[in-house]
This record gives sequence, C-alpha cells and structure tokens, in this order.
Amino acid sequence: YGNRNFWYIWSNWFGSTWSVNGFISLDDPRWMQVRINTKKINAYTGNQIGPTIQASAQARFVDKIFINGKWIARTQWDYDNGNADGFPADELTEIQFTDIAESWMTLPGTTSKVDPLRNKAYEAVSGQSLVKFVDKITVNGKTYYRTEYEKSQGRTRTFPADQTSTFQLFNFNKPRLMVSEQQASKINILTGESVGIVNQYDIYFYNKLINLNGVVYAQIMADNGTVYVVNSNSLGEIGSKVFQKVSDAKYMRLSRNTTKYNVLTGDPVGSELASGTDALFVDQVRVNGIWYTRTKWDSDQNNLHGIPTSDIIDIPIMSITRQEYTIANNTKKLNPLTGTVFENINKGSKAYFVDKITVLGVDYYRTEWEADQHRPRFIPASDLIR
Repeated sequence: YGNRNFWYIWSNWFGSTWSVNGFISLDDPRWMQVRINTKKINAYTGNQIGPTIQASAQARFVDKIFINGKWIARTQWDYDNGNADGFPADELTEIQFTDIAESWMTLPGTTSKVDPLRNKAYEAVSGQSLVKFVDKITVNGKTYYRTEYEKSQGRTRTFPADQTSTFQLFNFNKPRLMVSEQQASKINILTGESVGIVNQYDIYFYNKLINLNGVVYAQIMADNGTVYVVNSNSLGEIGSKVFQKVSDAKYMRLSRNTTKYNVLTGDPVGSELASGTDALFVDQVRVNGIWYTRTKWDSDQNNLHGIPTSDIIDIPIMSITRQEYTIANNTKKLNPLTGTVFENINKGSKAYFVDKITVLGVDYYRTEWEADQHRPRFIPASDLIR
C-alpha cells in the first residue's frame, strides 16, 4: 500500500505515470522547492550528484521518471543539459503563498497577471490602477503579490512586485475643469465609503486619477493629498452652456463692494461694483465649490461673467407708517423683483399701504391686504397720491 499511496500522491502532483522511454513530461510543469537538505541523484545509478542543496531551494521541474521503485523529478536545467539527474519526489514540496497585511498598491504601467510557478501570463491590467494585495510568493528570487480576488478564486495569478508601487494617484495628461453631468458621490477610494456629494452641473478642476476594477476615478485638485475621488463616468467636458437657469430669476442687491469674475478662470472682470447696486440675476453655476450668479445682461451677451453669490442678497421690504393713498392713474399691481404684472387698478381707488420696496432706485408700495397675504404685489409710488 505504501507504493500505491505514493503513486496516488505523485499522480495528483505530476500527472500521468505512463512512459515510453525514460522521462516523461509533467502534466503541470512548475516551480517547486526541496523541503530538506539533499543532493541530486542520477536516476539510472541512484548515485548522489553534486553539492548539497539547501532546504527551500527552488527549481522548475518539467519531467519525471519511475525507476528502482522511486519517482524522480528533473529540473528544467538538467533537462536542457541532457542530464539524467533529479530529486526524489518525496523530498519536494509546493512553494507556498505567505499572508501579508492588506495593502493597497498601484500599477504605474499596464501589467499582465502572471503565474510565477508555471511561467504563464494572463490578462493585462491597465496602468494607473489601484489593487489590494493580501499575500505574496517568492519564486526564483523574485517576489509576486496576489490580489484578494485571485486568492478567493484559489488561483495563482499574481503581479510582479517590481511592477507595483506604493499607493498614489496619477496626474491627468491635461488637468482641467470638468462638469458633473449627474449627481455623484465623492468616495474614499480605499473603503468605498461616501464622503460627500458632487451635484449635477457642478464644475471642478480635476488633476489626478486612479483606475479601480476598470473604472477611472478623478480627483478634484482641492482634494489632493486625500483619498477622495469621483467616478469619472459622471463627468463631462464643459460645453457652451456653463450656467444653469434659476427657478426664480429676480432683482437682487450687492451686499458689499465686489466685482465680476470669469467663472472658468477665476479672473476678475471689469471695474469694482458698489455695494447696494441692484441687478436682475437669471442663472448660476458652482465652480470649485464657489457659487456664481449671472446678470441677465451678461447672460444675453453670453459672457461667462458671474458675481459670487455670497456677495448678493435679497432686496428687503421695508415697513412704513400705515397710510391711506389714492390711485392717481390707471395702473397695475406688479412684482418689481421679477417684473410679473397682476390685476389692473383704477384711478381714484383708495387703500391703506404698510410697506415698500426700492428696486433700481424706484419705490413701490404694498397695500395692507397684500402684505397680510404675504404676496409680493406692489404699486409704483409714482401712481399714488395722498
């Protein structure tokens, strides 16, 4: 039974035991290592050959022979040199993987997975990719890392250690502003955890990237030095439509001295604008985290000029002493912030007025009834008399 058990183990390791003349090829030629200090033997004489080979020494074994009741495996070197020398099979063992702490590393260039035990190459992985490694193996003095996925599949596909680098993000060939075409999560590339949101139409300057599992992720320049990225599939090049219409275009007021900016370059445009200036604002955009709002005039001119939204406030409605006024001319109620016109008001009508708003230097008064209804319907002061 000893020989039968040895035959079973040998067949599992090396394949068929059928031979016509002497050595036969292994079904699975591969690198293995000796498990004890030993010497080669000549398969035909049984004599020991050469120096002592230290335990853990490695060689690629390619064929075998069963002779004198013993299986002997021959290395690639002895095969190439026509030597009938080899190692007793029971003195050989597989080269094992060694667990390592989970390590995120990058592949700077396109790299093929390889089986270092069998000298086989498999699929190529794009350069600038991020990979998580969980164990390693050293074959013929060279170290290889294996991914979590390949280990889970029980496969010996690895990446050469000298083709990897420590974690890094890579520079864009052309760093530039890009627009988010849909809402996207900003994620921690190492954990997949969401750390923020990039809203649809937001524009940011992207300058770094990384590839993970075939998906390219881009990094906002302001996030450089972190592991936060955005799926590039949600990004697009900036077209002719940079600003997005606001739902409530209206007159607003500058809360401080400010200036217009080219929203894509950040360069100031024109002279300083005085605090208290009113303008009709119709669209907006967020670039690199800063909101800009654009006037109707600049929108009509297709200028990429905006004013920081933080410098703009709503025009306030001011309370006045309750006073009865008479309508001096046929007129209409209107919203002076939007220009929306409402019902006609006939000359000679009377009403009590309680507040007013001033837009572009023109005063508008609101009746007590409209104020109670919280409706922005006013009458030009020029159409009122006491």
